[in-house]
Amino acid sequence: MTIAQITVALESAVGLLILWVFVFIFWKDYCLDIFRDNIFTLRDDLFLYAAHGNISFEHPAYRMLRERMNLSLRFAHEFTLTRFFLALNLPSSAESAIWDKAIESLSEDRREKLNGYRASFAFYALKYMVLRSFFLAILVLCAKVVHGFSELLKRRVATTKVVVAMERIESEAISEYRDHDHNHKTQHPVAVGA
Repeated sequence: MTIAQITVALESAVGLLILWVFVFIFWKDYCLDIFRDNIFTLRDDLFLYAAHGNISFEHPAYRMLRERMNLSLRFAHEFTLTRFFLALNLPSSAESAIWDKAIESLSEDRREKLNGYRASFAFYALKYMVLRSFFLAILVLCAKVVHGFSELLKRRVATTKVVVAMERIESEAISEYRDHDHNHKTQHPVAVGA
């Protein structure tokens, strides 16, 4: 081995070690910080919604949401996809009934707003559980990039110029095929081996 090859091998080893440390040590903490930041922002927004007089701080729905957010900030490190999938298969809990009873006295727009907070909270929690696994996060990112590219392509194809150009190309291809097919039929076949 030459010195250049040894240098490249050492640089590669150090790079892989740094990547390993990032993936297996810092990635989960990074995702946890993002999740907590999202929940703090959501909780602050909920607080401001109540502070503007839209709902009482003592209202059961406000208290339930606030308590769930506080608990998630404290125990987010316990959220895993395994627990999530197990919870999906459990029978419906009484919490949904309690929630529905808590918001039934509110006006329609306030119910919608609080259900929006509840849905955002669930979305952030699910996003955190998925992204917590670095390799699953990479898979999701790749799927998102492919989906984004296909959506961009669909929008480009939907523009009039693209549609007209594609129709023109298709018409030319059909006409060339017909001309070729017509010319082929009018020519006399040549005998094989003559």
